[in-house]
Amino acid sequence: AGYTAGSGGVACTSCAAGTYKSLPGVGGCLLCVADFYSPTIGASSPETCLACPASSSSPPSSAAAAACVCSPGFYGAAGDQCLACPLGSYCPGGSAISVCPALVPESPPGSSSISDCHPEADSSPNATSRAEDPTTTPLTTDAAEEEEDRRAVDVLCSKEKCTAGYYRAACTPALPNECVACGNHKPERAYYSGAGTPYNADACPWTCNDGYGVVERGLCSLLDVKFFEPVQVTILTVAESAQAFVQFQQAAFVADMAAGL
Repeated sequence: AGYTAGSGGVACTSCAAGTYKSLPGVGGCLLCVADFYSPTIGASSPETCLACPASSSSPPSSAAAAACVCSPGFYGAAGDQCLACPLGSYCPGGSAISVCPALVPESPPGSSSISDCHPEADSSPNATSRAEDPTTTPLTTDAAEEEEDRRAVDVLCSKEKCTAGYYRAACTPALPNECVACGNHKPERAYYSGAGTPYNADACPWTCNDGYGVVERGLCSLLDVKFFEPVQVTILTVAESAQAFVQFQQAAFVADMAAGL
């Protein structure tokens, strides 16, 4: 038990993690079923297959708890407790959790898709639709589709600025404008210090790293600490360093002789 015949039936090998064999003989090792895992090597009982945490799943023959991934509608670290997606968010599964767009604040707990985010209903007494307003000119089919698309874009597309180094991508009714990394020019020894300006432009401002300043052609150059001005860094060879040291000693000797006269 716990071993299976090797190649040619000569040697016995331990059942791998994620499998077990409860009976002796030449039979093969059995797999732990889906949603279970076993880190034990040479396991001889199906009881070594442990259940994944609630609301998570794993493929057959999983060898570690890390194979247990939270199901859609839940979030959490692999192999750890899975929590229900909170109100106003959606969780496609695993550790990912996304907040509904700013203009679509509502989604029920346990939501798994952005399609679960719904706009708040306008329950005010004066709320009227285009169809109910007699003063509104009926729209043509094309115009109606355009207005529907515009409303969808208004609902899904956020105009909030992203974090530094990111900007809002283009938005369509089917694709919300998520934050994507800026790609505009940034010199070496610099970092993006702000979000895209405006919010939907690939134009993130940048700032030189500490100790560096902007010089001509938009480059970041090392600054002198005392005068805070760009300095030219010179790297000497070993021979040049030795020659400079000799010159320094000679100058110091002349200075000492002059001081003694």
